[in-house]
This record gives sequence, C-alpha cells and structure tokens, in this order.
Amino acid sequence: MLNDSLRSFTKSDRSQERGKRWHREKCIYCQEEYSSRIGDHLPPQGYFPKNRYDATNFITVPACEGCNRSFSDDDNKFIRDLTLKEPGPIRLENDEVIDRVGRGIDRKFALGVRHEKHVSPGMIVLFEQMTYKPDVHALVNVTCRIVKGLYYHRFKIPVPLNTYVQTCPVEILCRSYPELYERFNIYFSERKPISNCDGRFQYKMGQISDVHYWYLEFHPAGVGFVGIVNLSEKRSHTTEIDSTLPACSNA
Repeated sequence: MLNDSLRSFTKSDRSQERGKRWHREKCIYCQEEYSSRIGDHLPPQGYFPKNRYDATNFITVPACEGCNRSFSDDDNKFIRDLTLKEPGPIRLENDEVIDRVGRGIDRKFALGVRHEKHVSPGMIVLFEQMTYKPDVHALVNVTCRIVKGLYYHRFKIPVPLNTYVQTCPVEILCRSYPELYERFNIYFSERKPISNCDGRFQYKMGQISDVHYWYLEFHPAGVGFVGIVNLSEKRSHTTEIDSTLPACSNA
C-alpha cells in the first residue's frame, strides 16, 4: 500500500516536472503558441566550437520547432561565410567549426572560392586570403532574426508581425551609402557594446522615437551589420539593401 502511494507520488512529481519543462510559450517569430523545452540560440550556436561554449553563453528566445527547422539552411550559409572571413591562423585553430563548414560546402559554392596572395612591390607575401561570393540573402535573414531576438531579450515582447526589420552588412553600407554609413558610425560610436560569448559576438543598440537601431559585430571575422526595427512601418524585411534606411541623429 505504502509502495503504491510512493509510486503514485513519484509519477505525479514527474508529471509536474514535465509540465514545467514543456510549458506553452509563444514563438517570437511566427507568434503561434507551442510546447517545447528549447528555443532559438542567438547568434547561431554552430558558429562557435562546442567545447568552448555552453548554452549559458547564448541568448535564448522562444521559438517553435517549425521556425527553428526553417532557419537551418540560412544558418549554415551564415556560419560558412563568417568562418571563411576569419584570419587564416585563427580559422585553423577552430578545427571543429572548420570541419562542419567544410562538410557543408556544396560544389557550386566551392567553384567560386579563390585563394589570393597579397604581395608587396618587392614580391614579399603580406597576407593570404580566400575570396568568395557571400550569400547576402542568408546573411540578412539571419541578422534580421538576431535583431528580433535581441529586441525580445531587451523588451520582453516580440517585434509585432509585419513590422519593418532590416539589416545591412557594414561593408556594403560603407561602399554603397557612405553618407548613411557615416551617420550610423557617429550614432553608434557613443554607445557601449554589450558582449556575449567571450567577445565573439557583441552588439550596440539605440532608439529614436519608434525606430530601434542595432549594431552587430562578429569576431574574429570582424564582420559588422547595422539593423533597424521601425515600429511605425508595417512591411516585412527584404534582402535588397534599402537606401531609405532612416537617417540617424544624436537626438
């Protein structure tokens, strides 16, 4: 009799614990309710060696299984492009990440990769690098998702559906829109970076009225992105770089 009661009590306890782990949440991306024990890690967890970073190093936001699955292809391209951008000596130390990236490179992408040596007038090799065409579509999709996740992490509410969210690689912004780049540069220079994952990822943020500004930086690749969340504008983000990004000011 006592044993039956203990078994019943244990079952009840386990059921309650499972209930806590599988509590219903709302996905911050599709904003549908779901039951899950995991969320979306920001930045994508695959960018970091597993033996150096555990789950506590990542910002985790509520995300349903369907959205998580749909991110996989863009995440792989994002990780590939940033990893190949890293300086050679550092990249070679990341055997685990390099191995994953190498296995994920398809033939079409591999054919476009070139190895270049930069030499001095005296024919001394200054440095070597790989050149390749990054997948801007994937870079923008992933960084827009990171911006949405950081917004949730900061304000504890998801970005409303169909709100205009846009990101742009700093390299493209600097080359194509130098005046806009300069305004962003001045705006973010006065803001303190928030560091994550031992400095491999850091971000800055600011707000002017209904527009939230973000600066994301990934190391050791040294790649930066500028992003905005415009709560007063209702349209989905696009992978085309938008020359009408709101002008920053120090107001």
